[in-house]
Amino acid sequence: MKSVRIIRLILLVALAAYLWLFHTANRQQVELPVFQSFLPPLPVAYVVGFALVFGWLVGFLPARIAAWQRSREVARLRARVAELESQARPPLSERATAVRAGPPTTYPAAEPDVPVIPDRGNPFHEVPVSDDEAG
Repeated sequence: MKSVRIIRLILLVALAAYLWLFHTANRQQVELPVFQSFLPPLPVAYVVGFALVFGWLVGFLPARIAAWQRSREVARLRARVAELESQARPPLSERATAVRAGPPTTYPAAEPDVPVIPDRGNPFHEVPVSDDEAG
């Protein structure tokens, strides 16, 4: 974050130097049509500087307010998640005494001894066929 601040400071100094050079190059005064009644003629650099600052504020303030609201919402949601996780977990004493079984299996009993490599024996245990059951 320190590097970002340094870059911002450098850009601000460069902007101030540019406005100073702009002001020294443009000595004429301008009158703003809408503000003629209560503002005297102003140097062009002041008008440009004011427009620059005003444009920056128009872009910066709504974005900053939205970011502030989102950070508050994220903090509220994190607290809610932590609360729900603490309610979902049993206390440590219950978790320590719980018996953990292995992973669930779909096999009803132990697997028969079947070779892993298929060409080293018949992997299927065939039941001998008798014609007595045929009818």
